[in-house]
Amino acid sequence: MAVSLKAIRYVKSALGLGLFFLAHNTLSLFAYSDSDWGSCLMTRKSIIGFCIFLGSSLVSWKSKRQATISKSSFEAEYRAMTSTICEPVDILTKAFGKTLHHHMLLKLGMLDL
Repeated sequence: MAVSLKAIRYVKSALGLGLFFLAHNTLSLFAYSDSDWGSCLMTRKSIIGFCIFLGSSLVSWKSKRQATISKSSFEAEYRAMTSTICEPVDILTKAFGKTLHHHMLLKLGMLDL
């Protein structure tokens, strides 16, 4: 959460800069995630990582140790995937505001997911 706010503050303060999008680039959202089950030798917690692309431009990434210990590699991967999905939702909520974000999810049929 703090990292998302920091990124938004940076973008807000650097309006003259920005992300580079090619003219022929499609604006499709791609997200990739991975986890390393029980990789921390001290705590046995998994390390997760993800990156999110808008077209061919990297717009978000993160790598962190999970807060809980996963009992299986499937659970670790599931937690990584959940973190990956939450990131663009958080960004869109902050960018559009809760009302517009709610309306957009309603139009996409994703409100009850």
